[in-house]
Formats: sequence, C-alpha cells, structure tokens
Amino acid sequence: MARGSAPLDGSVLPPSRIVSERQAGLPRRFMPESATGWEVVALGEGRSAPHYQGRSVFFLSFAMAGLVPPFSSFFMDILEFYDLQMAHLTPNAVMMLAIFAHLCEMFIGVRPSLRLFRWFFTVQPVSPPSVVGGCYFQPRGQVLNRYIPCVLRKKWDDWKSDWFYTPFADEARLRLPSQPPAQASSWRAAVDLGDGYDAVLDRLAGLRSQGLTGAMVFGDYLRRRIAPLQRRARGAWQYTGPEDYMRTHQGRKWDWVPEDFKMVVQRVLNLSSVEASLIPQGVLPLCCDSERANILTTCRRSGRRGSGLLEATMARAGAVGGNNLPREGVVLLGPATGARGAAALPTPGGRGSRRVPLPHLLPEGAGRCVPAAGARRVPCCHVLINSSQNKNYFLKGIIELIKIRKEIGKH
Repeated sequence: MARGSAPLDGSVLPPSRIVSERQAGLPRRFMPESATGWEVVALGEGRSAPHYQGRSVFFLSFAMAGLVPPFSSFFMDILEFYDLQMAHLTPNAVMMLAIFAHLCEMFIGVRPSLRLFRWFFTVQPVSPPSVVGGCYFQPRGQVLNRYIPCVLRKKWDDWKSDWFYTPFADEARLRLPSQPPAQASSWRAAVDLGDGYDAVLDRLAGLRSQGLTGAMVFGDYLRRRIAPLQRRARGAWQYTGPEDYMRTHQGRKWDWVPEDFKMVVQRVLNLSSVEASLIPQGVLPLCCDSERANILTTCRRSGRRGSGLLEATMARAGAVGGNNLPREGVVLLGPATGARGAAALPTPGGRGSRRVPLPHLLPEGAGRCVPAAGARRVPCCHVLINSSQNKNYFLKGIIELIKIRKEIGKH
C-alpha cells in the first residue's frame, strides 16, 4: 500500500475554485467523455470529502498537462517504482512525464519505459516539504545534452485550488496522500541502459539537432487531443485524425479553435505566443511519416535479443499489421504503415538478425494485467482472449513458448 494513503479529512487541500457549472467548463474540455454515464467532472467544494463513493480528487493542471484517466501503465509504473501517490507530483512533474511519453511514441517510435525515463531524470523533493505537490523530476546533469530542451513555467499559481471530483479506480496510488513523499535511494540511483537503446538515443539526438523542444511536443499532443498518460491499446504513431478513438474527444467539433489553443499554451507553458509550440520544418510526427515502418523497425531491432521468453514468443509467433491491431485483448506489435517523417534523422541498423521487441515497446494490454485496488503491481503474463483472431495468435504463441523451452532444455 502506498505510504500514508489512508482516507483524509480533506485538510491537505485548500477549498476548490471549481464550484460552479461555468467553472467546470474548462476541465470538461480536457477530461475524456464518459462511457459509463458517470459525470466525469463533478464540482469541488470547500473541503474535500474523506471518502467520496466512486469518485476521487483530481487537478485541472494535471488534465491540461496530459494526464487523464484511465492512466497508462507507464504512469502507474512511475508511481510504484518511486513509491509516490499521484498528488505527490507537481504540475511540472506531470508535464515532464507527458512530454516524455509523447516524445517516445510520436517522434521516436517506442513505448515510454521506466528505465529510459530514469536514465534521463531523477526525483527531487520540493522545499519546504509539501504533502500535495511534494516532488518533481529533474534531468540528470550528465545526460542533459542528450534530451530535447524542455523549459517549463516556473510556477503554477494556486493550482492546488483547481480540483474537482472524477471517477476512477480506488487504488492507493491515486488517493490523496497524508504525508510528503519519502525520499529513497531509488530516486537518484544510476541506470545502465547498455546498448539496447542505441537506436533510440541516436534518433533522439537527430530530433534535438533539428530543433525539437518540449514545448513543441506539448503543442503536438494538445493539438491532436491526445493525453499521453492515458491508457490506450495503440501507440500515438498510429493516430489517424479527428475521429481516432485514442483522442479524449472524437470529432472535428472538438478541435481547438486558434484562440482557445493559444489560451491553453499560455496557461500551461506561460508563453506569450504559440510559435514556440510549432514543430520545425523537417521534423514530422510518425503518424504522418512515410518512413514510419522503417523507423519503428530500427528502434525495435535495437533491443537485439530482447529480455524474456514472452517477448521472444510474441516475435516468433508473428505480428499483426500496424493498422489492424485489435482494440482489446492480445495485441502484438507489428510494422506500422504511414506517411513521411524525419527521414533525415539517424536510423542506425540493429545488431543481430532476430526481430524481438523490447518490453517497453509492447502496447497496453500486451502481456499485462491490471492489479486490484491497493495491490502491488508485479510483472504478469496474463492476457485477455476476446476474439477468434486473437485466440489464433495466442495459441501460436503458446506453441512457440513450448518450443523455446524445449530448446533451452537441450543446452
């Protein structure tokens, strides 16, 4: 259970400023439409309820930064590894996570991974200690010049007052904390990437050299209405347009008008102009990149021989075409097709001949299960079989797994 996650009397939060339907208008522009009929944005109050049945406290700044429920495995892995609760994070911490996640998916061509994030960032406590907004992420000095420039606003004024209720799973990591985050050795522990991420780092270096920044990455996912830290079955590189269900709001009617887009950019990044959020010429998001299939393949090959039987099984069983991925159940990562991209960026070939996807490249739902509320998240190979096509791929995987085990037994 998360440290100090018992239900509170609400004293860790100031009174909410989102207490009228008019004030709830902005949160509803970011929170995803409900599929259950529940009110997604319920008004805040003077004192947060100790246990509001079926609903939890959430912050407008988090939603604007790119965090909306249901939350991605990457986000939950971050909380679990660092022993944090959601409200321990500052808005800029959420921004760092969201920009990193979208950078990985839309511009590099991999799923965001805890290991790669830890290689770039450490956790820092705020001073003086704070229960809500008690820590943020800081780039490691020795690798600072290998990440894209990411200048965020220095201060979010009164963000703790912009809270409301919304329904999501009653997990310990998502409850309001009662104590500041406890520092641990894991916060600053060194990370050895090895050579498995060579192609990823090379491509990132190319993006940096072409002028891509964190503000531009934010502008890209804001414009497309993608929440990078929301759970979904497909990578952002497979975005197809206004009707894509990976958007928080489907349909062109939800596209930002220029005035509203400028308002959000100013509020989130504290920029006077939207120019700094525009992607430079020569850098194309992978969703409209004709070299997408080659880029994805190159980054997957960088894993050389993978890191486990499950990944090897999935690779040997065959992959589903990138545009034909099932929306639920077993999802095998296959080559995607698309339009043109950063063809001028480095795309080094991988070592070895076996195409084995790394664990962090697997889509949501592939070889993962969702833990019960309050349970500790552990690696799991449980998958859902909900179509005849998925069953065939799963059975092939089981057969290949048996073959692999027999081969191992011979040596």
